[in-house]
Amino acid sequence: MENGAERDSPFKGTFRLFFLGTVSAFVYVFLFLLSGEELCPRGASGLAVTRFLQAYALLFFCYWRLVAPLARGKRMDPRHLWFAIAFSLLFRAIMLPSLPILENDIYRYMWDGHLGAQGINPYRYAPVDSALNEYETPYRRLINYPSIPTIYPPVLQFVFCLAEFLYPGSVEGMKFILLIFDAGTIFLILSLLKKLEYPQEWCLIYAWSPLVVKEIANSGHADSVSAFLLVAFLRLLAEKRMAWSAIALAALTLTKFFGALLVPLFHAAWKWRHFVLFLLIMLLIYAPFLASMDVNPFTGFITYSQQWRFNGGVFDCAEQAIATLGGEAAENSDRLARLFLFAVILATAAWQSAALTWRRTQRDLFRTIFIVMGTLLMCSPVIDPWYLVWMAPLLCLFPNRAWILFTGLVFLSYTYYYKMQFPWWARGVEFGGFFLVFLWDDILGNGKFGNILKTPSQQEKKDSESPLLLIEK
Repeated sequence: MENGAERDSPFKGTFRLFFLGTVSAFVYVFLFLLSGEELCPRGASGLAVTRFLQAYALLFFCYWRLVAPLARGKRMDPRHLWFAIAFSLLFRAIMLPSLPILENDIYRYMWDGHLGAQGINPYRYAPVDSALNEYETPYRRLINYPSIPTIYPPVLQFVFCLAEFLYPGSVEGMKFILLIFDAGTIFLILSLLKKLEYPQEWCLIYAWSPLVVKEIANSGHADSVSAFLLVAFLRLLAEKRMAWSAIALAALTLTKFFGALLVPLFHAAWKWRHFVLFLLIMLLIYAPFLASMDVNPFTGFITYSQQWRFNGGVFDCAEQAIATLGGEAAENSDRLARLFLFAVILATAAWQSAALTWRRTQRDLFRTIFIVMGTLLMCSPVIDPWYLVWMAPLLCLFPNRAWILFTGLVFLSYTYYYKMQFPWWARGVEFGGFFLVFLWDDILGNGKFGNILKTPSQQEKKDSESPLLLIEK
């Protein structure tokens, strides 16, 4: 996709790429050495947290220097692209053997896989249940929220069981399996960009992202599976393989339930049989966990959706605004804020779905997916850094600098571990920085905020050249 984009490399030869890659590699080595007890979420050292955040800031600076020229329309020599991808794989290899930094979700994954390998339904018991004492493991005491049954949907349970089968009781083994999905996502993005005739170097927005490397290669978050299935789903849509896209979306939904919000967007792309196939695949995957009628596989998820809150900038503002009303509204401000923002998400999905009635190109559809997922994430009462792993592949299609910047700013949420509460300034900088750039670029359309925040020139191929998504009836 040329459109007048500059064809020269933004690296002035190979030096710039190798300099940024080498500096980043050394910083990842530093993080590997830093990982340990001092960055355990239950008793983190303030000094260690500061060093971690400083290292991440340097990584993000190198990352930004790499992707900013690309997002502004610069082109990369293909040889440089493959060297850059090689660096991204090196970063992951360095962080694979490191101990999880300020995270412990991986122990829940391992526990779920351990139970599944023993033939036990992971939705039946919470980890503290005495009925599971005979299945004791060294990491059982490290599981977060041990009194709540697992929240993770069935597709992830199959992945956890696979990791347990291949690498029983191994943190590195679990991370290795999740890294396979992560690496697969990089190459799927390359394939998708080539299919759409977008610059393939935009895949580096995902591949070099310090957030993705840290949250998957270091912390071992299962969101790598969701990212992989999301890109696979988009790739199938681009090929107009609608039946397979319905299967992929069903699998994606059973890693993260947000996939269900995307279904109405395909009223012009799918026939009725594709919606039926989507539902049948969902039921088929859930079937092994529903064999016992006395087990509710949604217990943990319901608890999560009703009670959890962390780093929800928009949610916190909505909750505080409702609380100022006083009376019953103040007493139920949390629940009302959840209902209000959920209504906002549904309204956004409905609005985007309706817009596709007259906007029917692939780019329009992909953009609506980006908007709906962005709204969902920003309105959530919980915005953990690894949630942005879902958004990172979409940034390769729409290199929006506000969202790219947010993948760096979101790490200010780790300042919570200084004193198990947020510093007064942290979320103001985190969300203020995002909305400032978003307002300047996407609302006002100005796009000039200094060199480093120069608006990326989106590849605007004429809609008439993009294939329609409507299926012939």
